[in-house]
Amino acid sequence: MLWAQLALGIGLFVLSFRYDGKRPRRSGGVLRWRDRATAGDSSPRWLVGLALLAALAEVATMLPYLGAVGLLTTSGLGAGAVVGLLAAYCLVMVLPAVLLLAARVAGPRLVEPLLARLNAWIVRTSGSMLGWVLGIAGFLLARDAAARLELLGTWIRL
Repeated sequence: MLWAQLALGIGLFVLSFRYDGKRPRRSGGVLRWRDRATAGDSSPRWLVGLALLAALAEVATMLPYLGAVGLLTTSGLGAGAVVGLLAAYCLVMVLPAVLLLAARVAGPRLVEPLLARLNAWIVRTSGSMLGWVLGIAGFLLARDAAARLELLGTWIRL
């Protein structure tokens, strides 16, 4: 299993160089899906399919949360402390979205131009950001596997 983790880490690191932000952008993909979903003329069947795809992606992103819950349950903390920590975690994760929604409802003329600029920046730089994320994740996966396989000695255990 560690060899597979090492191969995956190296693969992600190598793949990260494809997303350097210097290549011309192709139209389509997630941006096209977003535009179609927000256009208002999409079929309910297509929107349900998109929602199911988003739910599938959410399953993958909730793994750290499930790991944290597992750690909390075996930590020996009391029930009150565990519930308090989980509530604080949920608040930290939800609060930015709630604040943004409140700002958007309270002052749409102020917030919408800022969100439009932010969206343009994200679309413009998403390729290079994806490359950085893939590269960092790949390096960390490969480093962990190499350390646990003792391929590079003890100095790599950071």
